[in-house]
Amino acid sequence: MSGRHAYNVALVALFSSVILVEKILAPAPYDKFFSILIESFLLCIGFIVLGFMGPISIGFISGILLAFVRGGLAPFTILLAAIYGLLISFFSKLLKVRVNSTVREVRLAASAGIASAITGTLGTLIVLMLGVALIPSIIIASLFIVGLAQGIVGGYLAAALWNRFLRKIGLRFR
Repeated sequence: MSGRHAYNVALVALFSSVILVEKILAPAPYDKFFSILIESFLLCIGFIVLGFMGPISIGFISGILLAFVRGGLAPFTILLAAIYGLLISFFSKLLKVRVNSTVREVRLAASAGIASAITGTLGTLIVLMLGVALIPSIIIASLFIVGLAQGIVGGYLAAALWNRFLRKIGLRFR
């Protein structure tokens, strides 16, 4: 295994494990009130450091890890986690968030916010259509607003942290 490949695998494993741990700490759907910030932050850092496949890999692996914990809805857990990573990659590429060695903060925040809103809406629709849980309308509205805000903040923090510190300490930019 080459040094770069080992570095990528280690980073995906680390970020996926952090996402798993923070999602275990609170039951669904209430974990969404604080975990989206961490997840969007890590997926955005994954995009910056690992490139287009970074968030997709992190999302997919964290989805698999979380599926072992959450059991019954494992296929949807994996699917939504991978979709979230895919959407962050897609919108980050579409909005051209990376320029040379810097990252456009507002654009990364927008891409993470859009990805969070789409994934949150899709996840809520799946839960409601399957009849797995009865979620009050106020909770659904709160989850959407909080998820959108956390996605935006997570993306902005990732870009700001990259531009101010991480790119200067030698993390590889892909």
